[in-house]
Amino acid sequence: MTYIDALFTGAEGGTPADPVDWDPLREPDALQEVGLLDCAVSPHTGRAGLLLDMRTALQYRTGNAALLVVRGLQSFQWSEEPLERTLIAFAIMSSTPATSRGIWQIRMGLFPDGQLFVSGKAADFHLLEVRFPRRAGGADQLVSRG
Repeated sequence: MTYIDALFTGAEGGTPADPVDWDPLREPDALQEVGLLDCAVSPHTGRAGLLLDMRTALQYRTGNAALLVVRGLQSFQWSEEPLERTLIAFAIMSSTPATSRGIWQIRMGLFPDGQLFVSGKAADFHLLEVRFPRRAGGADQLVSRG
Protein backbone atom coordinates (compact mmCIF):
# COMPACT_ATOMS: atom_id res chain seq x y z
CA MET A 1 0.00 0.00 0.00
CA THR A 2 1.36 3.40 -1.01
CA TYR A 3 0.28 6.67 0.57
CA ILE A 4 -0.25 9.71 -1.64
CA ASP A 5 1.90 11.82 0.73
CA ALA A 6 4.81 9.40 0.21
CA LEU A 7 4.60 9.85 -3.56
CA PHE A 8 4.42 13.63 -3.15
CA THR A 9 7.40 13.94 -0.82
CA GLY A 10 9.50 11.33 -2.61
CA ALA A 11 9.63 9.10 0.47
CA GLU A 12 8.18 6.20 -1.55
CA GLY A 13 11.22 4.80 -3.33
CA GLY A 14 9.40 2.18 -5.41
CA THR A 15 9.65 1.51 -9.11
CA PRO A 16 8.28 3.96 -11.68
CA ALA A 17 4.70 3.55 -12.83
CA ASP A 18 3.91 1.31 -15.79
CA PRO A 19 4.24 3.19 -19.09
CA VAL A 20 1.06 4.74 -20.43
CA ASP A 21 0.09 5.22 -24.07
CA TRP A 22 -0.41 8.97 -23.64
CA ASP A 23 2.42 10.63 -21.69
CA PRO A 24 1.02 13.76 -20.01
CA LEU A 25 4.57 14.97 -19.33
CA ARG A 26 5.31 15.19 -23.07
CA GLU A 27 2.09 15.10 -25.13
CA PRO A 28 -0.34 18.01 -25.49
CA ASP A 29 -3.90 17.39 -24.30
CA ALA A 30 -3.11 13.98 -22.79
CA LEU A 31 -5.03 15.14 -19.70
CA GLN A 32 -8.13 16.30 -21.58
CA GLU A 33 -11.34 15.88 -19.54
CA VAL A 34 -9.40 14.85 -16.41
CA GLY A 35 -10.72 16.34 -13.15
CA LEU A 36 -8.38 18.52 -11.09
CA LEU A 37 -9.31 17.67 -7.50
CA ASP A 38 -6.63 19.45 -5.50
CA CYS A 39 -3.21 21.10 -5.62
CA ALA A 40 -0.48 21.11 -2.99
CA VAL A 41 2.62 23.30 -2.93
CA SER A 42 5.46 22.66 -0.50
CA PRO A 43 8.16 25.35 -0.28
CA HIS A 44 10.01 23.08 2.17
CA THR A 45 10.48 20.27 -0.38
CA GLY A 46 10.31 22.44 -3.51
CA ARG A 47 7.43 20.39 -4.93
CA ALA A 48 3.95 20.87 -6.30
CA GLY A 49 1.41 18.06 -6.56
CA LEU A 50 -1.76 17.88 -8.63
CA LEU A 51 -4.32 15.28 -7.55
CA LEU A 52 -6.32 14.19 -10.59
CA ASP A 53 -9.59 12.29 -11.08
CA MET A 54 -8.92 9.98 -14.05
CA ARG A 55 -12.42 8.46 -14.24
CA THR A 56 -13.47 11.01 -16.89
CA ALA A 57 -10.18 10.99 -18.85
CA LEU A 58 -10.47 10.61 -22.61
CA GLN A 59 -7.04 8.99 -23.05
CA TYR A 60 -6.80 6.54 -20.12
CA ARG A 61 -8.78 3.38 -19.43
CA THR A 62 -6.85 2.20 -16.36
CA GLY A 63 -6.48 3.96 -13.03
CA ASN A 64 -9.09 6.07 -11.33
CA ALA A 65 -6.72 8.75 -10.02
CA ALA A 66 -3.30 10.21 -10.70
CA LEU A 67 -0.72 12.36 -8.97
CA LEU A 68 1.43 14.69 -11.01
CA VAL A 69 4.45 15.81 -8.97
CA VAL A 70 6.70 18.68 -10.06
CA ARG A 71 10.13 18.60 -8.42
CA GLY A 72 12.53 21.54 -8.13
CA LEU A 73 9.52 23.85 -8.24
CA GLN A 74 10.19 27.12 -10.03
CA SER A 75 6.69 28.55 -10.50
CA PHE A 76 3.08 27.80 -9.53
CA GLN A 77 0.49 30.18 -10.98
CA TRP A 78 -3.28 29.88 -10.56
CA SER A 79 -5.96 32.17 -11.94
CA GLU A 80 -9.76 32.02 -12.13
CA GLU A 81 -12.75 34.32 -12.24
CA PRO A 82 -13.77 35.23 -8.67
CA LEU A 83 -17.26 33.71 -8.69
CA GLU A 84 -19.43 32.65 -5.80
CA ARG A 85 -20.20 28.97 -6.45
CA THR A 86 -20.52 25.61 -4.82
CA LEU A 87 -17.44 23.44 -4.41
CA ILE A 88 -16.73 21.73 -7.75
CA ALA A 89 -13.75 20.06 -9.37
CA PHE A 90 -12.23 21.77 -12.37
CA ALA A 91 -12.01 19.81 -15.64
CA ILE A 92 -8.81 20.05 -17.64
CA MET A 93 -9.78 21.14 -21.16
CA SER A 94 -6.24 21.59 -22.48
CA SER A 95 -2.78 20.70 -21.24
CA THR A 96 0.44 21.86 -22.87
CA PRO A 97 3.67 20.43 -21.45
CA ALA A 98 7.08 21.65 -22.64
CA THR A 99 10.75 21.49 -21.69
CA SER A 100 13.12 24.37 -22.28
CA ARG A 101 16.64 24.95 -20.92
CA GLY A 102 16.30 22.12 -18.44
CA ILE A 103 12.97 23.33 -17.03
CA TRP A 104 9.78 21.29 -17.44
CA GLN A 105 6.45 23.15 -17.48
CA ILE A 106 2.78 22.59 -18.09
CA ARG A 107 0.00 25.04 -18.84
CA MET A 108 -3.61 23.91 -18.27
CA GLY A 109 -6.87 25.46 -19.36
CA LEU A 110 -9.62 24.53 -16.92
CA PHE A 111 -13.41 24.47 -17.09
CA PRO A 112 -15.32 26.41 -15.98
CA ASP A 113 -12.91 29.36 -15.76
CA GLY A 114 -9.40 28.57 -14.57
CA GLN A 115 -5.79 28.57 -15.73
CA LEU A 116 -2.88 26.73 -14.11
CA PHE A 117 0.83 27.01 -14.91
CA VAL A 118 3.49 24.95 -13.11
CA SER A 119 7.21 24.68 -13.85
CA GLY A 120 10.20 22.99 -12.25
CA LYS A 121 13.29 20.90 -12.89
CA ALA A 122 11.41 17.62 -13.43
CA ALA A 123 8.01 15.96 -13.12
CA ASP A 124 6.62 12.51 -12.34
CA PHE A 125 3.21 11.13 -13.28
CA HIS A 126 1.75 8.39 -11.04
CA LEU A 127 -1.33 6.64 -12.47
CA LEU A 128 -3.15 5.11 -9.48
CA GLU A 129 -5.95 2.77 -8.49
CA VAL A 130 -7.22 4.43 -5.33
CA ARG A 131 -9.41 2.92 -2.63
CA PHE A 132 -10.63 4.24 0.71
CA PRO A 133 -10.12 1.63 3.46
CA ARG A 134 -11.72 1.94 6.89
CA ARG A 135 -9.03 2.42 9.47
CA ALA A 136 -9.10 1.90 13.20
CA GLY A 137 -10.89 4.79 14.83
CA GLY A 138 -13.09 5.39 11.78
CA ALA A 139 -10.67 7.61 9.86
CA ASP A 140 -10.44 7.17 6.08
CA GLN A 141 -7.15 7.78 4.29
CA LEU A 142 -6.48 8.06 0.60
CA VAL A 143 -4.19 5.22 -0.44
CA SER A 144 -3.03 3.57 -3.62
CA ARG A 145 -2.40 -0.08 -4.30
CA GLY A 146 1.10 -0.18 -5.67
